[in-house]
Amino acid sequence: MMWVPAAAILETKNEDDARVIQAEAKFRLKRGSGIRIFSSPGMLDDWLTDQGITPASRAHLITNAGETVRGFSLDDDGVEFFCHSPFATRSDEGKLLDRNKDSIALHITFRSGGTESRALFLSDLTYDVIADIVRVTEWHAKKDPSRAERLMWDVQKISHHCSYTALGAEKGNTKTTPEQKVDRLFRHYGQKHGVIVSTSKPIPTDDSDKQPPHRQAANYYKDVAQEEFREFKVTMENPNKTSPKPLVIKIDYLGIAVEKAVVVGAGAAAITSSPTPRAGTADE
Repeated sequence: MMWVPAAAILETKNEDDARVIQAEAKFRLKRGSGIRIFSSPGMLDDWLTDQGITPASRAHLITNAGETVRGFSLDDDGVEFFCHSPFATRSDEGKLLDRNKDSIALHITFRSGGTESRALFLSDLTYDVIADIVRVTEWHAKKDPSRAERLMWDVQKISHHCSYTALGAEKGNTKTTPEQKVDRLFRHYGQKHGVIVSTSKPIPTDDSDKQPPHRQAANYYKDVAQEEFREFKVTMENPNKTSPKPLVIKIDYLGIAVEKAVVVGAGAAAITSSPTPRAGTADE
């Protein structure tokens, strides 16, 4: 099964690898199987119509922002996928704007033995889009309080490899100051004993490389991690910078547990579990 954002179908300027993916995505969408597309409502209607395909005939393959992925349920599968992005907002002039159409942001709920654990995957979202997700979700939560659960997380794969752009407009000298709603996502909706994961190279000690990860952003995440016994993990620092091993997070009826990779000799490693007590409700 291929999962792609709607932009994978619609974009016209692509690199060679992207063109291969686009061709395959278009083939599967025309065929009507083997693909799941994440979109803001109606984004693909014109393209489908131009192909002689009625949008209604492909609706079962499209997950719009604010919907869960068909074919998965907590009761039957122990997992549920909720789409946060891509989504659309309206400008002050009433114009419909597609927000972060190239990235898929998912909230995933796992159920094991009656215990539910949540993971948030933010792709390469920038801080303004993340703030919009918080704003829109909290607006829906006023009518349906359960919607606030879509912001709660036990595990968060942070956006864009620890780039400051996922937190705020300015990098900062020693620590990035986050936009208010982004800060709320971490400090209020992060569960006790949660894990923040940066899929990135080791955090640098200076600013010689302009590309992420950025040490200023990492310093913010480290501060958040110190609250409520949370952890901040960098994939290429696990268990150390010289001998990184895959980062494994176990999710079961006890909640979440980071599998600790311990180097025991040259080229060898042992894996041990570090059970994480079950998280409670969101911080007040």
